[in-house]
Formats: sequence, structure tokens, C-alpha cells
Amino acid sequence: MKKLLVCVMIAFASQSCIFMAAPIAKNQANKNLTVEKQAIPPNIGLEDTYVVGLLEERESRDKYLRKHFDANYKGKFVYATRQELDSKYSDVTTYRYVFTYTKLSGSVYHIADNTTTPTSSSNYFIYDRKEDKEYNAGFHSSMFGKVIEAYAKNMEKQRLANLNK
Repeated sequence: MKKLLVCVMIAFASQSCIFMAAPIAKNQANKNLTVEKQAIPPNIGLEDTYVVGLLEERESRDKYLRKHFDANYKGKFVYATRQELDSKYSDVTTYRYVFTYTKLSGSVYHIADNTTTPTSSSNYFIYDRKEDKEYNAGFHSSMFGKVIEAYAKNMEKQRLANLNK
């Protein structure tokens, strides 16, 4: 009975951490994904250029990429695989910016039951192919849906601010 109670408490604590992590990730993303923090190109939306959302052909990431950019970013935007980026969208003047990420993988060791759990987090960024410059979020998060959403919203804010100049 004690073991069952301990397992239930550990499961509850794990879920609580997940529910707390999402708002923290969203708040961090909203604060850091700005032009001032060098996470968004200052001239986005000013030129006749596209942002390319790089599809990784991973259902979960691609689903959130499509969901959040379709809903929140109204500038010129296309989705492409790596192969399409190098062929169909190879013009770096027209398809200047690429929204993508790097992944950090590792594992967590659990002392209580002597097991390890794989873990990963992502660092999203906008790559300016014309200038060979990276506009980096500056942090890693496992809550990639929240980061993608914040990036799309903040990119749209900057695009609209540029249009009103």
C-alpha cells in the first residue's frame, strides 16, 4: 500500500511540474522572442521576402508549426522540407528567412527507482540566409508548442509595427 501511495504521489508531482512548466515556458518565450533580444529580424515584413517554416516531417512539431503560424502570422510564409528548401525555395533573396530549431537530447536519472528517462528540448530560431545570421531565442524548452506560438505572435507584432512605420 505504501508503494502504491508513493507511486501516486510521484505521478501527481510529475503532472504538476508539467502543468507549471507550460505557463513558465510561454512567459519566457514572450519576454525573449523580440527584436530587442535579437530573436526576430528587425526588418521582417518590410521587404518582399518570405519566411520558410522548415518542416521536419515529425508529426507533432510540424502540426504545431502549421497551427500557430497559420493562426498568428499573416506575413508571407511557406512550409518546406529541407529538400524543398534546397531546390524549390533556394532563392535566398525571396525566401530569406527560415524558421527552424536545434535539439538538445539527454536523460534524467531517477534516484528513487534507479531508472533513466530520455529528455529533449529545442532552441528555435530564425535564420537569415541572405545575411548568414541567426536570430536566436536564447533558451531551450521542451514546450515547443508554446515557443512556436509565441514566436509566431511576436513575429506578427514586429511585422505590423514595420508596416506602420
